[in-house]
Amino acid sequence: MARGVLADKRAVVRWFDFPDNQRGAGFEIRHLARIDNPGDYLQVFQYLLCFCLVHPPGPEYAEVVRRPAAGEIMNRCKVRPILHSTFSNCKAKRELPADGHTRPACAPARGWIFWNRRIEPEITFDAGNRTGMKAAQTTAALKIEYREVADPSPGPGQVLIAPAYVGICGSDIHAYRGEFEGRVTFPRTQGHEFAGRVAKIGPDVESLAVGDRVCIDPIISCHNCPACHKGQYNACRSLRLRGIDLDGGLAGLAVADEGQCFRLPDEINYCDGALVELYSIGMHSTTVSAVEPGDRVVVIGAGRAGLAVLQNILLTAADKVCVIDLSGYKLDLADKVGADLTINSVKEDAVEAVREWTGGDGADLVIEAVGEAELEVVGGKAPVAQAVEMIRNGGRITLLGQGPHSYGAHWKTLVWKEAVIRTSRVSKGEFPRVIAAMAAGRYDTGAMLSAEYELADTAEAFELVNTEPPDVLKVMVRVQEREGDPSDLHF
Repeated sequence: MARGVLADKRAVVRWFDFPDNQRGAGFEIRHLARIDNPGDYLQVFQYLLCFCLVHPPGPEYAEVVRRPAAGEIMNRCKVRPILHSTFSNCKAKRELPADGHTRPACAPARGWIFWNRRIEPEITFDAGNRTGMKAAQTTAALKIEYREVADPSPGPGQVLIAPAYVGICGSDIHAYRGEFEGRVTFPRTQGHEFAGRVAKIGPDVESLAVGDRVCIDPIISCHNCPACHKGQYNACRSLRLRGIDLDGGLAGLAVADEGQCFRLPDEINYCDGALVELYSIGMHSTTVSAVEPGDRVVVIGAGRAGLAVLQNILLTAADKVCVIDLSGYKLDLADKVGADLTINSVKEDAVEAVREWTGGDGADLVIEAVGEAELEVVGGKAPVAQAVEMIRNGGRITLLGQGPHSYGAHWKTLVWKEAVIRTSRVSKGEFPRVIAAMAAGRYDTGAMLSAEYELADTAEAFELVNTEPPDVLKVMVRVQEREGDPSDLHF
């Protein structure tokens, strides 16, 4: 028998005394009245959330306990992993209803969005008699050409991926503008957020086979610097990204290291699989922030990163979540996803609104997720300076946004509040947990998607994102000619 505590933003759900085979086994939970390190609770929560929801027990094994008052000390728990590999290899085996909708046993009633199950095209690949492939290459700043290039070859420990979908993000636009001088050389096949099938395996590849459905973690670390030796490979001093420093997924075939590939269960389609990297960034910032039960959290920025952060915060025991932006469209999406409060900083003073929302105390945690295009997101002041004013005494700030603006923070106020500032860079080992949560339907991926283009129209897709319209979030590039076509790659 196993015992654990699981929480969402609406209520505390206690999982108790159900057979291990109902949950998939893997963890032994010991209850403690209190622990000093909130990160221990967060780690327990994330593993229980993802693991239990991929193999959800029936409702007879759960009871809903009253929602705790803000600031109340809750029972917490520590975890001792027993079969850790079981989690990393788990796959959901649940059948979807005929209408394509499903819902885990403990999904919150409000803010739950059923995902749409796409009809997946069948990706085929013939290794024989090939002379080249089609690719969308950035050949100069602000110039993308759709042309034929030579097939890449996988080296030892590498595989060839036939990409199905590629997402465009802010880093892609910086490279497209020519702002990564010294990192991006032209021509470059961009696209670091992608998913597809394994088309060919190179020497010494043991864990993958041709036909595997995978998404790609684009991070390439040196494994030889002090940060890598400490396990902080996302802070590697010579970190590279596939699709930025090396060719990526905007082509018929792409090379990836074996360790960069993560299998996708059947519940995740290719389009959503290409979003795993974005959600892993949101989960990493949540992990770094060490969200505690009862926290009142503010997310500054409701763009792609901000919504990914919001949806991961909603998987924690945070009491309330507020989102600030200047776009009514994006705030409507945040409200749809499940934010408790949205603040339009054009129409009201964000700091005063947060203080009123928290009864004058200030937020426990503020996550700054503002990109370069959204510098005025909190009423004309630097977001970090506003975050310092928004947090309570002893509060925390996590910096995720990477705009080149001046922080303008009042450091004396920060010291007087004895506040903590943390930073979050890309992701670090969150892919398996994001995949498990996505397979269980815990993310509203549809809220992210704004437009879809074919590979031949990649230049148009990039220019759309480059113009930064307020009603556009995630733009996807479909590498297949058309859905359902058995020869759906641009060969």
